[in-house]
Amino acid sequence: MHYRLCGRQINMASIHLTTGVTTEAISGDKVIGHRGAAGYQCENTEESIRHAHAIGLSWVEVDCMISRDNQLLLFHDDNLSRLANCDNAIPNMLYHDCMDIQLTSPCNGGRGGILAFDRFVELLHELKLSVNLEIKIGLNDCKKTAESLALMMNKIYPIPPLSTPLISSFDWQSLLYFQDKYNESAKYALLSERLPINYQYLLKKYNATDLHLSADHVSDFDVIEVKSHDIPLRLYTVNSVKLAEKLFALGVDAVFSDYPDKIMTLFKNSD
Repeated sequence: MHYRLCGRQINMASIHLTTGVTTEAISGDKVIGHRGAAGYQCENTEESIRHAHAIGLSWVEVDCMISRDNQLLLFHDDNLSRLANCDNAIPNMLYHDCMDIQLTSPCNGGRGGILAFDRFVELLHELKLSVNLEIKIGLNDCKKTAESLALMMNKIYPIPPLSTPLISSFDWQSLLYFQDKYNESAKYALLSERLPINYQYLLKKYNATDLHLSADHVSDFDVIEVKSHDIPLRLYTVNSVKLAEKLFALGVDAVFSDYPDKIMTLFKNSD
């Protein structure tokens, strides 16, 4: 099968996928712990963040949303039914009520409390972790959530973070709201299941430099197309070592994983 890319013809069958990826080829920012280490501990909790650090990760991804009284918390879902067997939702609850909730992962039985954002930042510094913050809108107002995150980060980052934070969202407008209020340096990524046809235009429109796409909905050709423009590309959620190896060989910059230690086996030298 042939494609025309950037004025040249490419035979997809001729693409050589290298194997035996080593630490010389891939550095420590290539595997990002999805919601900490969500395959082993309850996602977005302190336990999950600490587990990610314990297995050697230098990067984690977490989800940020606000409570009814505009306090930032780490949580992903629109409501608490999956993790707390409760029909309530973070945007409808006060901060102190959220702090009383006990979460349990249905996948691994891991337990933990909802993590406040300021406590999470303390963990980042304690564990020397870098972070991808995903702005979760859910039931919240897009502008209110993004601006609350930016204003909070302005207050709690009096010392420069360990590395430039990476901000992403499926709600791309929230990136502009965040940028309008945030005073420090950050990188921005557009989150999307599939590669948008006009992705280069969208990156410019939302002042983003990176793309975060679903590994389930991205083709080999999509990867080659994006990387032909030297755009940083990270894919979620990759829990297969074989798939990760293929993606790295194609040029993907990093993967998000629930089981990052499995993907990290690619880092080990063959000897």
